[in-house]
Amino acid sequence: MRASVILLDKSGQFMILIKRIKPDKTYLVFPGGGIEAGEIPRQAALRELSEELAIQVPAEAIKAEKQQEDGWIFLIQSQESVGPLAIHGEEAERSTPENRYLPKWFSLEEIAELTIFPEIDREWLARQLN
Repeated sequence: MRASVILLDKSGQFMILIKRIKPDKTYLVFPGGGIEAGEIPRQAALRELSEELAIQVPAEAIKAEKQQEDGWIFLIQSQESVGPLAIHGEEAERSTPENRYLPKWFSLEEIAELTIFPEIDREWLARQLN
């Protein structure tokens, strides 16, 4: 199972997505990854955010969560400004010119037009954002 994070900026108007560039395809993903043995999904989500983007947020920052077919999605709003985005951890080690991870802030308006993995219930997300 996977734990993914929708991380909103302090204003609640932007979220981070990671652009994955591979030789055969390019796509967008939410930060996240596998839930390790002994972890609960929210621990995995916070760990993955820390490992992939070096962003630490307290568990209280989780505004909403939803179990999906392929795992869990957690909505988190940062209470602090997030500095420049960069990939860290295993993803940084695996990154090559042919296999890249590019984190970027996207406005909520842009998100409506994008295909993102894992797919999320956009109606659920809209309810959480209002």
